[in-house]
Amino acid sequence: MPPLILNPYRFASGISGVGIYAGGEDARDEAMDYIIIDTTGNATDFGDLPTEQRRMGGSHDATRGCWMGGWGAGGVKMEEITYITLTTLGDALDFGDLINERSSTCACNSETRGVCAGGEGGYYSYYYTMDYITIASTGNATSFGDMTERKGMRGAVSTATRGVFCGGNGSHYNTDEMMDYITIASTGNATDFGDLDIPREHMGSVNSSAGRGVLCGGNRIGGESGATENCEYITIATTGNGTDFGDLTVAREGQAGANNATRGCISSGHPSAGHSVIDYITIASTGNATDFGDMAENGYGMAGANEGL
Repeated sequence: MPPLILNPYRFASGISGVGIYAGGEDARDEAMDYIIIDTTGNATDFGDLPTEQRRMGGSHDATRGCWMGGWGAGGVKMEEITYITLTTLGDALDFGDLINERSSTCACNSETRGVCAGGEGGYYSYYYTMDYITIASTGNATSFGDMTERKGMRGAVSTATRGVFCGGNGSHYNTDEMMDYITIASTGNATDFGDLDIPREHMGSVNSSAGRGVLCGGNRIGGESGATENCEYITIATTGNGTDFGDLTVAREGQAGANNATRGCISSGHPSAGHSVIDYITIASTGNATDFGDMAENGYGMAGANEGL
C-alpha cells in the first residue's frame, strides 16, 4: 500500500499546517502523532521512531522534521538524529549523528538549517556546545559554537534568521531565566538576549511567522513539583526580557509545541493532569490557552515539528 499523503486533504479543505509530536516518556516511547493545527480534535497516529527517543530536540523545514539526541531505552544518552517527511505518514528514518551523545536538548531552525543546543551528557552534567545540520540532506552534525552557559531542558524559538534558547537547567534542580541567541545562517557563539519573566525548564515553545516566540508551561523549581501554567512571549528579532502572555489550561512541564503562521499548539506534559492535553493559542495576541483535544498516548518529554517555521 502506498504511503498516505496528508497534503491532498490539507489543500482540498483549505486547512493548513501539519504538526507532529514525537517520542516521549510514559506510554509514548517510539510513538509519533499528528494534528492539523488550524482545526481542533484529537491527535492521530503518524508512525514510529526507530527506537525509544525522548527529551530530544526537534527542528524542521517546510517538508521534513528531524529529532536530535535524547534518551533511549534504559535512559541511555543518544547521538542519533532521525527524520520524517512531515506530510507523509510513516516511520522515521536514520539521518546521522550528533557530535556527542546528549539528552534534554533543544533545537531551533531556519528554512534550511537546524541547530541543536546544550543538553545533558552525564547525571546533571550539561553541554554548552551547539551542533547544526542541513535539514534537507542527511549526514552527521557539524559544530556551530557554544552557548553562553552549560544548559539542558531549554526552550527554543526561531525566525528564518535568528534562534533564541530560553531558560533551562544548569545544575541539579536549578532552573534559570537566562536567554541567549544565535544567527542561524552563520556559526559562532551565542549572545545574551535577556531574561524570562519566570525561571523555568522543560517548557513548550512556539513561534509565529511575524517573529514572536511564546514559552509555555515548564518547571519553575526543578524536580516534579514545580510545574507552571504560565506562558510568556518575546519578540525574536529584538533583545529583551519576556512578557506575560497568559496561562495554559493545566499546569505542566515536559510538553512540546507545534505551530503554523498564527496558531501554536502545546501538547501533553507532566504531572498526570496534563499527560494527554493539547492546548492552542493565537500567537499574535495574548490571553489564556484553549483546549484543542488530546494526544493518542499519554506522556511527556516529546519534541514537536511542523511545516515551515
